[in-house]
Amino acid sequence: MGALYVALKICEQLKKVTLISNTIVQQMVQTSQCDEADIIEVSQKVLYLAQNFDKAFPGLENLKKSHFVVITQLL
Repeated sequence: MGALYVALKICEQLKKVTLISNTIVQQMVQTSQCDEADIIEVSQKVLYLAQNFDKAFPGLENLKKSHFVVITQLL
């Protein structure tokens, strides 16, 4: 759920629309059977790894570098 939450937040910023509402968050909580705080904590970790990919995974190629055009077309 953390990755989904981050993906929705990124899409919100790119599209300048609201995608995450209390209803969506409650559906995530119900589906994952986790607390909202846990989802937010995992989301923060996912976001940190996305922002610090090169530090966290030295030697691996970031998908953004090789597939940026394809990824942005999906948005």
